[in-house]
Amino acid sequence: FPVDKIEYLVAHPVVSSHACWSFAWPQELGVSPDTGETRCYILPKVENAMDIEGLYFSAHWLPDWFKYRVARNYVGAVLDLHRAGCFVGDMPNAMIEKSGRCTLIDIDSLQISRDGAQFNCGVAKEETIAPELIPLIGDGGGTEFETTVHHDEWGTAVVIFRLLLGNHPFAFRYLGSHHRPQRIELVEKGIWPYAATCHPDYAPRRGATPLNVLDPELRLLFTRTFVSGHSSPNKRSTLEDWNLALTRLVKEGAS
Repeated sequence: FPVDKIEYLVAHPVVSSHACWSFAWPQELGVSPDTGETRCYILPKVENAMDIEGLYFSAHWLPDWFKYRVARNYVGAVLDLHRAGCFVGDMPNAMIEKSGRCTLIDIDSLQISRDGAQFNCGVAKEETIAPELIPLIGDGGGTEFETTVHHDEWGTAVVIFRLLLGNHPFAFRYLGSHHRPQRIELVEKGIWPYAATCHPDYAPRRGATPLNVLDPELRLLFTRTFVSGHSSPNKRSTLEDWNLALTRLVKEGAS
């Protein structure tokens, strides 16, 4: 139980910049009446919401305006954390309300990188892990592992892709004749199935929604992240890029 980290989080909450997203931030510590030791912490409860990952399986029938709104709100929340010196790492960990409002949860796993305070995340999910971290996580990760803005850029792009299209961006159909690799191997090697001309043995999984249904700007942002930004993290689409594109689409959907 990371008492020092939770104490710091309780004393230094991040306030969202918009009503469309929020954080289930630790509010206070709980003490055992028997020993006086800190044993837990109190969190706000998110009512009438579902896990963001549950929306992936509804991507084929949810209206575009709603998916754009959820994606924009998720990006806005992560942006607020970055501006406050916090990094997510363990993505997506979010609850979504019917309005599309997004609340980030599992705040205790955030990395805090501020003057006078450094608490590393040290974990990542296979679903959203950046390729350069795969060897580290394979060795177990740990608090010495530091999350960066570029790691969150990769993970955020995966979350947005799944929200909009349902499938994981590296889910694939193998057209080759050798041993079929695991998805995590494609992520590590930078074999993006939607870049068919570069990787003829791989294609999007059968029945996957084609990339060309997306707005051209979104297609460009995905390509910059999963192709150009695979081995050059500084070339990945930034959260500001995603925020601008998704905000435009939200406004267009409301007009």
